Amino acid sequence: MSLAHLIIAVIVILFLVGGLRASPSGFSVTRKRKQADPSNRPSVPDVACVFTIVATKLRCTFPIPMSKNGIPGIYVTGGTHVGNELPTAATYISPTVYDLTYPTSVIATNVAHIPSKDNGFRGFNGAYAQPQQATLA
Repeated sequence: MSLAHLIIAVIVILFLVGGLRASPSGFSVTRKRKQADPSNRPSVPDVACVFTIVATKLRCTFPIPMSKNGIPGIYVTGGTHVGNELPTAATYISPTVYDLTYPTSVIATNVAHIPSKDNGFRGFNGAYAQPQQATLA
């Protein structure tokens, strides 16, 4: 039996067991999916944060439980803050409430900014904190 006959026999056997299927461009290997393609899943909407000032800290309150990953990139501008000041510490109060400490005191005239897709706060469903900028009151 020649090599060409052996190759044809293997292709016929694979075709009969269902490993190959005929297509206009020749034979292609089929793959069964157990789960849907992750790129086709709907995205989770971002979660809005409500800012309040507690003592000299910035308090972030979320409507759903969020996890904290390091120190978030929520920066504050204006007032006594020089440029964009990032927090130096983040304190867990409850699953939906976190306090952010800055190098200088946070006051009512400051503007808080949440950058897009900041990994500092993530919802348990995969949501990010919604990008926003808000003047503190």
